[in-house]
Amino acid sequence: MNRLSLAATVIVLAINPVWASAQMQQKPAAQAPAGRATKPAPAAAKSGEFDKLVNAATEARKAERWEEAIGLYAKAVKVKPDYVEGHWYQGTAYYTLDNFAECRDAFRRVVRLAPKNGAAYAFLGLCEFGLKDYDRSLQHLLQSRIHGVGDVPDLGGTARYHAAMLMIRVEQYEQALETLETASRRG
Repeated sequence: MNRLSLAATVIVLAINPVWASAQMQQKPAAQAPAGRATKPAPAAAKSGEFDKLVNAATEARKAERWEEAIGLYAKAVKVKPDYVEGHWYQGTAYYTLDNFAECRDAFRRVVRLAPKNGAAYAFLGLCEFGLKDYDRSLQHLLQSRIHGVGDVPDLGGTARYHAAMLMIRVEQYEQALETLETASRRG
């Protein structure tokens, strides 16, 4: 480890070691996606089926029955493929289960449907981090900073922390330090 890398690591831990440890362990809460890009409801015949699926999926999600929620949201997005929230909640459920490949795929669909959704880019980057796809992860975590993560405060801190770790990995120490300082000020 060279001197700059060692210095950056020491600075990270010196800023707030409890915060750094918490960021590694913390998972952001599954909240509604920011920047929705949904279209009007489908035809009346499909609307009833769609509504039943969404209600059942929401109930399963709130009860933390993740596998059930994933399956029900999958059926809902088959009925209405542009249902952003369905893809979002599938992604957050997969993230909760540490299934980063499926999580990544779900959030790719969200950013395709809602390209200004910073929170979706953050989750996408975190999933790619979990898959060790570090170049894409950093790209998407930085993209989330451009668009903002909306009202998901835990997600912002977690995304900034992981982005900083990836910046250190590619020897962007000053940028990593600035990112960590911003994260520590925001909590």
